[in-house]
Amino acid sequence: MTTLFLVLLALLPFSSSSYPSMLPCSRSLTSGTSIMSNLAQDSTARSVSFSRLGSTIACGGTYNPGETLTLSLSNTANKYIFEVSGATVASGGSCSATRTTSSGASVTMPSSGTVTAKAGWSTNNKIVQITPTCTLTAAPPTSSPTASPVTPTAGPTEAPSKSPTLQPTRSPLPDGVTLSPSKAPSSAPTAGPTEAPAAPQPPGDDNLPGGAAARA
Repeated sequence: MTTLFLVLLALLPFSSSSYPSMLPCSRSLTSGTSIMSNLAQDSTARSVSFSRLGSTIACGGTYNPGETLTLSLSNTANKYIFEVSGATVASGGSCSATRTTSSGASVTMPSSGTVTAKAGWSTNNKIVQITPTCTLTAAPPTSSPTASPVTPTAGPTEAPSKSPTLQPTRSPLPDGVTLSPSKAPSSAPTAGPTEAPAAPQPPGDDNLPGGAAARA
């Protein structure tokens, strides 16, 4: 009897909606959706995350346009499925490369816009739990540094050299003339006037030979 019961159980039809990994593309992975004959519900027991070269990117952070990131689930026990929006699963995805059942899947980021990811998971065919949504936004483009115009620097201006002030050259003093030590003359001393020699007297009668004697 026990053997017959096990055989009949094995022949029962398998419901494709028993696992979140077999969720049809037409059915949304959101809280309130009927999955496994139960309404899915939100849960914070597990979380999804993106990482870049092994370093986790905090949800709410940024991605570099066009880069490939790794999508992971904090706990991969039992059955689960990821769903991304705004990006595409690089390989092994389904539903137009928006869903994957592989933790550690590569996801290609778009050139701009917002990217979201979440996962649905269940244990022992129970109610499907929906993780919180992880959101990333595109990092702003890095502008190339603009070289500032180089302003030519004027060479140092040399201060004009002061020309030495030439001292007036004094005329040589005549022989026998000395300057007073207290005050030097402002100009060369003026020589005293020279008396003109007396004009020769015209010869008189007294000077004539034999003049006086002749008059006598």
